Amino acid sequence: MIHKRLYSCAALPLALVAGMAFAKPIPIEHLARVPSIQSVSMSSDGKQLVAIVAAPGSDYQDTALATWDLDDFDAGPVVTPSGDRMKFIGANALKAGKILVAGRQEWSGSLGGCGEGKLLGQTDTFVFKTYLTGPKHEDFKEAFAGGSARASGVSDRMEKCLEIAGSASLVSSLPLDPTKVIISRTSLITLQGDYYLYDLTTGASNLLLLGAGDTTPGLFHPRTGEVLVRGQLEQTATSEYEQRFYIKDPNTGEFVYQPPLTTQLSQRQSVAIQGIDEATGNYYVLTDLFSDYIQAWTYNPSTQKFSDEPLVAHPNFNIGGLIFGYQPSNFMKLLGFTVNGPS
Repeated sequence: MIHKRLYSCAALPLALVAGMAFAKPIPIEHLARVPSIQSVSMSSDGKQLVAIVAAPGSDYQDTALATWDLDDFDAGPVVTPSGDRMKFIGANALKAGKILVAGRQEWSGSLGGCGEGKLLGQTDTFVFKTYLTGPKHEDFKEAFAGGSARASGVSDRMEKCLEIAGSASLVSSLPLDPTKVIISRTSLITLQGDYYLYDLTTGASNLLLLGAGDTTPGLFHPRTGEVLVRGQLEQTATSEYEQRFYIKDPNTGEFVYQPPLTTQLSQRQSVAIQGIDEATGNYYVLTDLFSDYIQAWTYNPSTQKFSDEPLVAHPNFNIGGLIFGYQPSNFMKLLGFTVNGPS
């Protein structure tokens, strides 16, 4: 009986291999075709659905931008195919009737070592651009542009380098604000990312945080866009650096240094501030300061102490992130978490 079972088990993989050998191969054209639909999102006001689709008549070889009016869904989408040079590769429905669209364009030229460019000769690469448009796709304007005037001393090559790397990006959608978002825009003078409160309807922007090489925003308030936390890199020895965090005191408006959140870069420990509990003023922190794995803790900036035990932990894997509510009824309430389990 035992020998029969072993024989049966051995025969099964052979049968599978035999079946695979005679299976019809998948044509390479099917692997290379553009997906029928991808990059799907709905605006926070529930009025628009946006996606990248296979362009009609292209035999799944090209992309198009599609937008559905959810108040008149049966009317079908407004569809705009990619151009001859710029190809749509992603889209995000924002709010205030605006859509953020990502495009890619082939480019060849001399970059002189910028980014991954060659020091000499021609580099073949892509220019990535983001655009803002409306539900009818009437026009496409460069997203979050800061003006066309060139900064003094910035060469054509440097401008092209910034264009390829991307000079502006969306940081936070501020879901409760009807028109404003937070963006990062690279300064052509300092080459640092500055952070702005940007109005989608008017194009006006107000500076939230001036970028610096050693200072970064640790957390923007998702309700107001206010900078609550700043991160700062400090050199403490010839080859040693500390990552420090400063949290804004709601009473004084001053940013207060928080030593318990400090890490030495050489120790490769992680501290990431995920959000704030508006009821208590405590912060949600993901860190591996107390374990081999990243755990979720709460942190009181007034007493500068962590909670007595982790809020969420796993014995074998890192906590990957926290899930917060973004509706008015549950805004910034902790709803769940993710675990970085085995792939």
